[in-house]
Amino acid sequence: MFNLNKTWFTTKVLWSLYVMVILYFQSRGDIQTISLAPKDLILVGLGFISLFLLSETFNHTCKSRISRTFWGIFLIILYYFGFKYHYRTTSGFDYATFINNIRDAFNPESANVILDTFKVKDLLMAAYAIPALIILELWKKIFSKNFEHRSLRFGVVLIALYITAVFNSPYLYEKISYTVKTALDYHFKPTEKGALYSELSKKENPFLTTFTSDNKDQKPHIFLVALESFNGLYINKKVEDKFVTPIINELINEGLYIEHFYGNSIQTVKGHFSILCSRLPLIQGKASYKVSTDKVDCLPKTLESNGYQNFFFQSFGNLGFDNTQNFMEMMGFKNIKSASPYLLTEAQRIENIWGWGIQDNFSYKQFIDESLELIKKSDRPLFSMMATISHHMKFNRIPVSQRFLFPGEKGEGRKERFLNSLHLSDKYLGEFISLLKEKNLYENSLIIITGDHSFPAGEHDYYSNEMGSFEENFKVPFIAIWKGKIEPKKIDHLAFSQIDIAPTIYELIHFNGDARVMGQSMLSATESFAPVLQPYDGQYIGAIEWPKKYVWSKRYDETLMYDLGNDPFEKRPQVVPSNTSLKVRDLFHFNEENLQ
Repeated sequence: MFNLNKTWFTTKVLWSLYVMVILYFQSRGDIQTISLAPKDLILVGLGFISLFLLSETFNHTCKSRISRTFWGIFLIILYYFGFKYHYRTTSGFDYATFINNIRDAFNPESANVILDTFKVKDLLMAAYAIPALIILELWKKIFSKNFEHRSLRFGVVLIALYITAVFNSPYLYEKISYTVKTALDYHFKPTEKGALYSELSKKENPFLTTFTSDNKDQKPHIFLVALESFNGLYINKKVEDKFVTPIINELINEGLYIEHFYGNSIQTVKGHFSILCSRLPLIQGKASYKVSTDKVDCLPKTLESNGYQNFFFQSFGNLGFDNTQNFMEMMGFKNIKSASPYLLTEAQRIENIWGWGIQDNFSYKQFIDESLELIKKSDRPLFSMMATISHHMKFNRIPVSQRFLFPGEKGEGRKERFLNSLHLSDKYLGEFISLLKEKNLYENSLIIITGDHSFPAGEHDYYSNEMGSFEENFKVPFIAIWKGKIEPKKIDHLAFSQIDIAPTIYELIHFNGDARVMGQSMLSATESFAPVLQPYDGQYIGAIEWPKKYVWSKRYDETLMYDLGNDPFEKRPQVVPSNTSLKVRDLFHFNEENLQ
């Protein structure tokens, strides 16, 4: 018979934390709520069992007093930080977030993100708890009492039961098993493959497209701006009786504007890959570390074959982050630079470097200056791309003097910080457009304005782009301006995405050559869909076939359909057969294997 008195101290503490966290979230009602339905109550009960199996594994396998104390404290502190992570991000910790970003975890900027998630008071609580638990062990032997009767063989059985149970069970409310299950699913959950996957597998070059044109017109300079974390839902929207994006609102009337345009995923490197190479981002990992040159045909290299020189510039100073320098070289960029603080005055360095780097308006000036130098040195047209940085998570470093929508203390809330930052990004874009006009580049250049990815601002109670698969996770702007060549036009009956940018550029400049692309030109398309990927939060793969949106959840193996025309806030999803989303899943999975 089960004897609670013989249960390990750590197990009892974990159970207590589990109950307290459930009750706390239940009382708040805005992070996690549990109904009294039998399914939810069973999941709560399974959480107690999973904690027992995990904790008692260490109880039986750890023989020395030191190891028992170490692992006992480790499990308690781990659960505490799991709770804090869930509290701050509104979701449990997904293993994919860790494994896909581990290479950059020790960059200063990543450390700042971690510190923005775990507050100083959280770290202090852990710092106080650890010595207190050690003292209790020395005094009362809370971790090592009666440990000589434990069985190593029984511990091995328990861990085997734990792993088997977690892998085969639904996602639980218990924090540790949630993360363990995301890891097991990431590495071992099988992938369903359908007819499209089989069809693509039979082709030698399934994405190869030949572009031909007899047009001999002089080719334009191309300026492509990837705006950091730009949430397209706020275009033409007002808050505090002011437009959030007044500059973008004006530019819409200057060229081709795609109303329903999407980033293919939720991170910068994934967005840049799709923009430049017209390929879907990787589900697991990042293209900047895993894709080789011979697998892709990206804009820098293909345009060079048609007479272009090229230039990549980013506001963020660290070109080593996400392997950016090597990645851009792999894609064909010959000139690669980041914004330099040494080109600013001392006063500007004090006032205008904040967040993740130099303020975008100063970076835009450096970008234009560097581009002009390349133009002067060569008679070849220039393809140049700039990645901005000021509007970067967690949007909490904006100088008080630049809080224009919500001034002063009104700008301290999460949504208010985000909107102030988004508005500022739009304002800096206006300075870029002014510079182009001042340097006589606006009238005779192809200018592409888009986003590297979107970012939620609480529309569905999420403030992290690793959570959710809603419109705010993916929707970004797209505007193409080429005075005298592109007639102002708004397309609002089709959905497109970043993989359609390169083919559109190819058509606009009358490109000649072959390129492996997954997208299509937005100028001539009569039908389309936008594939989207949320690699975290259990993983979601979806497609927008305007006005319908289909999202498959790997966690639940369930496909939801939203009618965005009648339900723009995605409040009324309908469950549809999972094979409805199999085509887009086949595309992502085949692309993943084809690139490696």
